[in-house]
Amino acid sequence: MFPATTDRVIIDSNLGDTALTRAALRRFGLGAEQAFPDFARWAAERHTAYGLGRTPTEVRNTYFAIGEQLDREPIPGLDGRVFRQYVFLGLYNDTTYPLLAQLWQSLKASDEAAAKRLMTTRSGLPAPNAQPIPSSNAFSAFLAVTCNDSDWAGSVEAYQRSVVEDRERYPVFGAASGNINACAFWSLGPSEPQVKINDRGPANILIMQNRRDAATPLQGGQIYRREFAKRSRLVTVDDNRHGVYVYGGNACALIVGTAWLVDGKLPRDTDCAASR
Repeated sequence: MFPATTDRVIIDSNLGDTALTRAALRRFGLGAEQAFPDFARWAAERHTAYGLGRTPTEVRNTYFAIGEQLDREPIPGLDGRVFRQYVFLGLYNDTTYPLLAQLWQSLKASDEAAAKRLMTTRSGLPAPNAQPIPSSNAFSAFLAVTCNDSDWAGSVEAYQRSVVEDRERYPVFGAASGNINACAFWSLGPSEPQVKINDRGPANILIMQNRRDAATPLQGGQIYRREFAKRSRLVTVDDNRHGVYVYGGNACALIVGTAWLVDGKLPRDTDCAASR
């Protein structure tokens, strides 16, 4: 909006748009599909500890089996949908892999008490059947911001088609992000016109994106790079967490980002190999 007043910019872990649009939300499915294999490999290497599968394929099959079992026979506070959401959040960062594996392990063993304990005391997420807390309206706030930022389709049929498509393309996350939500019926409409990305302005934008980020997959950064064009460069990092600069531990990305902010020399498009 104000290209003449910006200095050196880093835009980290991008949606591919200036708002969480319907298209950007549907990319959660893509992100989960790309991030899941890292967890599957990690768990397969630790089969003797968790018993989730000796190969990544077996771990993946275990995931679907647990989800389908919870679809058929939910336990209090946890059905297949909630389980898939917990898994999605657990893919944000590999430091949560042990907690995720323990949750699967308890569910596979039908240990409801252990599953609830893991979900409520260590995940940082609201406990099933918990009393309201100050952050309990987080999803309402999410909808208020999201629905006010961009136009959403109002046709139920459009969402029905998305559900069918996403369930086939992104089985790990399923149809959740393609399904209908309150934004389809938001009578207020966007609070103001959505800002569009363009290539008019100074070349001062460094885009950073991890290759396997569940929430903001690489495609979002690639879209930004294309839309900002000559104004930008893209740093692509071989990592699986959400967040690159400062939040991530990739030495190459930290060096490139800091050099840009300190010295003001926009690098070429850069691929950073895994550093751990």
